Amino acid sequence: MKYRNFLSILLVIILLLSSLPAAFAENNTENEIEIPQIGLTLYLPEAFRNTEGLLSPAGGYEVADGIFYTEFVYYALSEQEYLDLASKFEKNEVTDEDYEKLGSSVSYPLILIGIDKSRDFSDINTLFDDQLNPEYAQEVYQENGFSYYCYVDQAQNEAFINMQAEPYAGEYKAITDAIEELISNSAFYAPVSLYSDVIGKALSFETTDTEGNSIASNDLFSSNKITMVNIWASWCGPCIRELPELQAISERLKERGCSVIGLLYDGDDAAALETAKKLMTDNGVSYLVILPPENIDSLFPLEAFPTTYFVDSDGKIISEPIVGAYVDQYEATVDALLAAQ
Repeated sequence: MKYRNFLSILLVIILLLSSLPAAFAENNTENEIEIPQIGLTLYLPEAFRNTEGLLSPAGGYEVADGIFYTEFVYYALSEQEYLDLASKFEKNEVTDEDYEKLGSSVSYPLILIGIDKSRDFSDINTLFDDQLNPEYAQEVYQENGFSYYCYVDQAQNEAFINMQAEPYAGEYKAITDAIEELISNSAFYAPVSLYSDVIGKALSFETTDTEGNSIASNDLFSSNKITMVNIWASWCGPCIRELPELQAISERLKERGCSVIGLLYDGDDAAALETAKKLMTDNGVSYLVILPPENIDSLFPLEAFPTTYFVDSDGKIISEPIVGAYVDQYEATVDALLAAQ
């Protein structure tokens, strides 16, 4: 269950750093979670709210071609225990005992997975190394070739309840007992692209680079056939790891009349900017890196970091972005876009 374990570990770390994915929009409420880009609007029953332990949605993105994923993560921890662990992660002071405590305190009461192109749960299971038990999967939505499945590992949930003390054991059981209510009250539908409104849109903004020099969007894009805009953050591990490869791509694209620029999402924070500048030096980054314009979220919608947009010489976004550090896809996307011009 390689893919599942990878996702779960990643999501645990995300949550411990107190940072929910961008998919969970600011206009969500305590009772309602709307994630149109994966085709979900969840209405939370009482058991999912005001818990003694910590219960949060995680995921909310397309994990593979036409497969959409979210899950609920539960920690049998008090808020103070959670904050103490989060602090240790941030300071890189985590002990083996901390990992053991985390491992015994976290569980996933349910997973929600959507799939398109008239495919079924067996196609989903291929992504998870065929380790999901089809008996635990219930199709909860189907229309026009798009299906949603609710996956509840009953054996895992029962084992987790049995190893917890109160109040967490009773609370977790109440959560699992309320899953049917959650599903019956929630809305499932075909995903709505987060990027449909920005493709073809001409960008116009002003900002500065990391050295404080003024930058206008027209100057960024007009002299290049295609510009890759790589949006990253100083705390984002995958973003940092791809910096050397982005530098190499930048050098290759320059010979073809194209370019790479970085957009440092947290660059308006002085400490983050200093961290980023050191990272750029350490990784040999010489391509231009700019700071976020005031209206960055409307200019470049984001689901996760890094996200890479492709812009033509007129300053228009010309394709859906690549979400994630998929370095092998960047130049292939540029090739395809150049061929289409």
